Amino acid sequence: IIQISGHTDNEGTLEFNMEMSHDRAFAVKEQLIKLGLAANRIKTSGYGFTKPIGDNKTEVGRATNRRVEIQLKDKNSL
Repeated sequence: IIQISGHTDNEGTLEFNMEMSHDRAFAVKEQLIKLGLAANRIKTSGYGFTKPIGDNKTEVGRATNRRVEIQLKDKNSL
């Protein structure tokens, strides 16, 4: 199973960022499907700005937080 997680920086509202992070993850899922992966093996989540890895007070930190993470998981761990 492929877990795709979308993230954003803290600019904008929580609602906007949650939607954007979901859209980011879904866009990656769509590309993987076009490359031949089975849709039922791909899970997506959007976290907005709730899981930053960079400092949202700087441009570099905000850019770091605008990301998509991909993890491979055993189907029994979901």
